[in-house]
Amino acid sequence: MSGSIRWNFGLGVLGFFITFLASLSSNLMTTSLVRGAIAFVIWFGLAFAIRWVVGELTQPNRHADGGTNVFEGIESDRGSNVDITTPDETESLHNLLKDNSVADPAEKSEANEQQTGFEPLAPPKLVSKTPLKDEQLAQAVRYMKDK
Repeated sequence: MSGSIRWNFGLGVLGFFITFLASLSSNLMTTSLVRGAIAFVIWFGLAFAIRWVVGELTQPNRHADGGTNVFEGIESDRGSNVDITTPDETESLHNLLKDNSVADPAEKSEANEQQTGFEPLAPPKLVSKTPLKDEQLAQAVRYMKDK
């Protein structure tokens, strides 16, 4: 756990005073004290839970058995260090760039069209409807008004 129990008491006292002062304006002194004590216990418990979670997150290997594993022959530190390296691909990148820069852009586009069988889209034309006449609009409004 990170920190000390003083954090728990400090947050508990803070919760006590906030609840006590908020409750004092509309309740008796004893009711306010009881509610403040309940708030102290709740805030103390929340502080304890938060300290425990933070302690577990910051020190995940604290509960390790020190080499005594369930499975024999497996090291306890296996998987703790990750060595990530990328393979050297500079030569293949240079070859790719050389191949692309040598060819003519016009020749490449024609070759790509022939290989892929490119066909442009032919969407249907949008046709607009004729606008309604004033009489038709008036009839539609009358019809809607009646319903």
